[in-house]
Amino acid sequence: MVESDKGTRFSRDGILNINQEGYLTNMHGDYILADTEPVDENAGSILDEEGNLNTRLQRVQIGEGQTVTIDRSGRILIDNAPAFRIAQGMAADRKAFRKEGANKFVCAYGEVARAEGNIKQGYVEKPNFSLVEEMVRMIEVSRAYEANSKVIQSHDGLLDKAINSVGATRR
Repeated sequence: MVESDKGTRFSRDGILNINQEGYLTNMHGDYILADTEPVDENAGSILDEEGNLNTRLQRVQIGEGQTVTIDRSGRILIDNAPAFRIAQGMAADRKAFRKEGANKFVCAYGEVARAEGNIKQGYVEKPNFSLVEEMVRMIEVSRAYEANSKVIQSHDGLLDKAINSVGATRR
C-alpha cells in the first residue's frame, strides 16, 4: 500500500527508492506504508467499507547509512533487524479494485483484508503478454484488413461497371 497525494492506494510498483527525507517511496514518489514489527496478524481489515484505514500503518523512514533489505514476506529489515512489514491487502471481490493509473489501484467498495504475497526485491513485474507476438498478430490483422479492403474495392468496381455498362440502354 502507498500513501499518494489522492490518499491511500494499492500498488504493484516494485521499484522502490529512498527519497531525500529518508522515506521509502515508489518511483512516483508515493510513500510505502507498513506496519511496525511485530505485526498484529489479528488486527482485522486494512480498509473498512468507507475506505478508512483500520490499522496503524505508517511511512517507512530509513536512517542515513542504514542498510535496507526486504524479504519475500514483505518484512523490511534495517541493518538486518526486522523493523516493518509492507502492508498488503486483498478485497473479497477482486473487481472492487479500480485502476487509477501510474500503477495504482483504489478499492471502490467493500473491506480489504490483510493478505500475504510474494515480494521479490529487485524484480519488476513483467506483462502477461509477449510484445513480439502481439506485434506479429497486429501486422497479420493489418494485412488481412488491407486484403479485405481491396476485395471490397474490386467488388465495388465490378458493380459500378455492371450498372454503367451492362445496364445502359443503347439507342
